[in-house]
Amino acid sequence: MIMGILQKLWHHCTDVDNYKNEAVLFHQRLIKQGYAPTTITPLFKEAARKIDTKANHRPIDTTTLTKANNKKNTNNMLFLHQQYNPNNLPNHAIHKLFKEHCGDIFKSELDIERLIIANSKPKSLSSLLAPSKLRQKKGEEVSTMLYKHQKGETKKLQHQE
Repeated sequence: MIMGILQKLWHHCTDVDNYKNEAVLFHQRLIKQGYAPTTITPLFKEAARKIDTKANHRPIDTTTLTKANNKKNTNNMLFLHQQYNPNNLPNHAIHKLFKEHCGDIFKSELDIERLIIANSKPKSLSSLLAPSKLRQKKGEEVSTMLYKHQKGETKKLQHQE
């Protein structure tokens, strides 16, 4: 479990310091949940060693991160928003197609250097049947009803048989 979560953190964090911070927070959460530090600390060290020595982990390119974090450079990015579907083309294939077919044209004509793909999760059946957002009629908001109740302006409900 620890190895899997640390690997997931490694792949999601763009900065090594962020990764370390999240790993420490995860360690602290496990201790607060009752795990013995003497038991989990060696597991964390072993997982970190495996992640460090793994041959296929991604290198961190600080120049790319600096450009992406600089708000002035967001104008030269194209954002593709799509709903996630396991049958969609993988992101790396979309990036490859973009570079092959559109990269030079977009760069020269529109000054777009980078494609960002944002996947959103599809709506689940439960979110469609039981939305978490409450819909209230104007003037019948809970805060209005509470205010009226506190001022004694509400009528008492009577039980009907």
